[in-house]
Amino acid sequence: MNDAGKLDSTRVIFLHDHPDQVETNKISFLSSEGLVSTLELTDWHAVSSEVTCTGRNNCGIRLMYGHEMKRGHGIVRRNGDSFDTARVISIERGLSRVRYIVTGNDRLVVNQALGIVYSTALASLESLPFRFLFWLSPTLLSHPATRKSLETVLESPALRAAEMLFNHLVGMLPAWKQGSQSGSELMAGRTRSNELES
Repeated sequence: MNDAGKLDSTRVIFLHDHPDQVETNKISFLSSEGLVSTLELTDWHAVSSEVTCTGRNNCGIRLMYGHEMKRGHGIVRRNGDSFDTARVISIERGLSRVRYIVTGNDRLVVNQALGIVYSTALASLESLPFRFLFWLSPTLLSHPATRKSLETVLESPALRAAEMLFNHLVGMLPAWKQGSQSGSELMAGRTRSNELES
């Protein structure tokens, strides 16, 4: 999404398919045109639930993690070259293999929904090392030695345990549980869309 709330593009800089299945939230949402789409998120992957524009070139997004989604919540979805809001009509728990994707600006559109690439409460800090390596050399992340090293780290039980602990601790913060503001919004901030590109 660009600063006017319109569709824009960004580069995919890293992909990794996790070999094991994980618990997911299968979220079905209904557009104003009556179209039903489904999105599958882990508990700590986020989608945009609302776009607020306070003037020309000043649009912000509110994020909501998979575990926060409820029936009736909004999901920002692509509608042509712009975005509108669809409503969640059902959520089911499931098991699936997941793909870790890093883009140049941490955002992507999946099944028409505007999502965020990070999967922990670290938010953009999680993808910063990938963006830094890409900045050093656009081909570095695709080099076999780099890919193998990153796959080893991403599949490390120690990394998974640290992520789970951090997410749990952040989830215990009192401000995280305020009904008027989701924890993901606190962590990611009301981001000005001139910082967003997709």
